Amino acid sequence: MARCFQQPVHNGLSEAFRGKSLGIDLCHTFIIEFSQNSVQMSGDTVLILTAADTFHHICYITGQHFFGSDDSGLLSCGMVCCRSPVNILPYLPRGSLYDGEFSPGYMCFDVFDVASDCEITTEANPGTIDDDKIKAMLNGGINRISVGVQSFNDDELKKIGRIHDAKTAYNTICHLDKMGFQNINLDLMTALPSQTFESLKNTLNTAVSLPVKHISAYSLIIEDGTPIEKEYSKGLLDIPNEDTDREMYMHTVDFLGKNGFKQYEISNFAKDGYECRHNVKYWTGEEYIGLGTAAHSYIGNCRFYNTSDINEYIGGAEKKVIELTENDKIAEFMITGLRMNRGVSENDFKSRFGKNIKDVFGSEFDKFIKLGLMQYIDGRYSLTLDGINVSNSILCEFV
Repeated sequence: MARCFQQPVHNGLSEAFRGKSLGIDLCHTFIIEFSQNSVQMSGDTVLILTAADTFHHICYITGQHFFGSDDSGLLSCGMVCCRSPVNILPYLPRGSLYDGEFSPGYMCFDVFDVASDCEITTEANPGTIDDDKIKAMLNGGINRISVGVQSFNDDELKKIGRIHDAKTAYNTICHLDKMGFQNINLDLMTALPSQTFESLKNTLNTAVSLPVKHISAYSLIIEDGTPIEKEYSKGLLDIPNEDTDREMYMHTVDFLGKNGFKQYEISNFAKDGYECRHNVKYWTGEEYIGLGTAAHSYIGNCRFYNTSDINEYIGGAEKKVIELTENDKIAEFMITGLRMNRGVSENDFKSRFGKNIKDVFGSEFDKFIKLGLMQYIDGRYSLTLDGINVSNSILCEFV
């Protein structure tokens, strides 16, 4: 069976994959394998990624392009050939797959050379997945799901524009567990409009009572141009101030830790053995490839990303490539690594960059250790709990 895979990438990228264990980030896409009866083509198996409800073909079959069609001449609004085929599938990955948003369809991950214990994650919102979708996920190999709960308080959910309520969120988690998901993450948010310590405590109590293995907890960030930002600018929302937000965060860290969810990154907590492997790849500077519109990738000395415009993507728009200098890579290593509780290893730094980490950042380490914001333990530099509270101010000094 021909299982070649391609995207328009810069020269030499295919060879860079050889022998690597990469993460694949499927940005709001999923993979479908159509049989020969499903489309008209030359070759064997068709590998397709989807974005929204538009199918676009990004494969290369036995050295020949193919075209699929239905009665209208195109399959679901646009099956087309991308340009500059590069066969990279034989070098892809073994560690993790992350699908940004599951859509109805047939999941097929056997086209990737993945390990039997590969972490394959998808995201879902409460109340948006029925039994057929859940079965399709499990049958397709997905073994981890992240549910965007945000809060178990109905008033808070309404104020941030969520369509589900607390009961729906609770029932969704329970049902996913009943259907067979053994690795469930739920996303929570703090500093929500009108959120109080009491409502946060209720949300956390509910969260740890559920059959979940991982909890992500982020503070609300008000983005320019969003409906929340417009309401906030008019004084219509009561957002907890910075001090209250920090106190909520500290309570969250303490409470989750006491209930078996160990903090391993500034905003992420997991039961033993259930840290998100895919995200750890980001924080430890490992390579990954992103597939689909607006997807970002990191290979070798380059970061590259696809256009966010679906029509441009279907038309074979070239990736935007950012060449990283050694200083760029060092800064990223420090900023992402220090987000993790284990911090950065002086041995890892030496092996990657051929330099002693103390020679590069000795003055920064000395200053923050004296202030009680960093610590040095067993060859690793990491933030203390006080340091995590002011992490943005610390991390910017390692750029």
